[in-house]
Amino acid sequence: MFRNRILPEQGSGILIGRQQGVEVFENEIGVEASPPVNEYAQSDYSVNAIRLTDYNAEKGNPQGWCGNNHIHHNRITVIGRKFPDAHPNYRPMTYAVFMSVGGESNFIYDNEITVDQRDPPNDERHGAYAFYAGGSNQGGVYYRNRITSNVPPVWIGNMYGPGQNVTLYGNTFRKPAGAADYVPVILGWYKFPTKNVQFFSNQFEGLEFGVAINDYATNYTSGYDVGWTLTIKTAPGAEVVIVDQQGHVVFRQNADAQGRAAARLLQYRAKGAGQVVESGRRVVKIEKTDAGAYTVRANGKQRSVTLAADVEVAL
Repeated sequence: MFRNRILPEQGSGILIGRQQGVEVFENEIGVEASPPVNEYAQSDYSVNAIRLTDYNAEKGNPQGWCGNNHIHHNRITVIGRKFPDAHPNYRPMTYAVFMSVGGESNFIYDNEITVDQRDPPNDERHGAYAFYAGGSNQGGVYYRNRITSNVPPVWIGNMYGPGQNVTLYGNTFRKPAGAADYVPVILGWYKFPTKNVQFFSNQFEGLEFGVAINDYATNYTSGYDVGWTLTIKTAPGAEVVIVDQQGHVVFRQNADAQGRAAARLLQYRAKGAGQVVESGRRVVKIEKTDAGAYTVRANGKQRSVTLAADVEVAL
């Protein structure tokens, strides 16, 4: 599906169900939070630019599953708002990409996404997000996207269910001038935590990277990894080996014809570590464990590298 303009006055854009190999690219899609409709007048109702779902079915499910679909080079706008005259239980939500998949990974890349919450901030009663992955054991791979948002654009493990196996790398997140400060990533909700969520080499303009852990039931704890890309310049074809501080080989590959090899490496691992009260609010404290230095070997040389940003070394 490509080069379409999908601008509904009310309602969603594209639904990918129990399918594989779908490609959606070079489309313009714009959706807005919907006023109440009959079926959802007293509950949450989401409007999605693109939704991918197999209702968390495993790969091989006889009814089918969702996986290996590619969403790229689209221009997507989502607008959130409240509806003060609606029933008090109505919760309008809108998402650029809503992922609830259990089959295989799907790939979201090189998209330009704008999130405009007209009634900020987001909360559990109304919200607008770029990436919303819940009820999803295969939460997807998101890379080289550019997201401009006046509210937190990412929520993994949310009111729809837990989120697992999510990777975001090489994305750029931008907060527009005049928008209030916010933490760009939310993980977990109530008894719906995250697992195997990774952030590598993402960039932030007008805000800093941060994570708010939002699962708050006892014994339910979200976690995540943060890392960067180490690029090694060496002799063409030379074997590059990277060893962590415990002595484990974490990367082994031959340099390409230009003498380059690149590895995504962990900087630290983080997880929720209990609740504390800050400014009268309960928040989940985050405990971080640094990965420490790596030893890089290539072309008969070696070097110790500690990562806090993307790094290039010559050996």
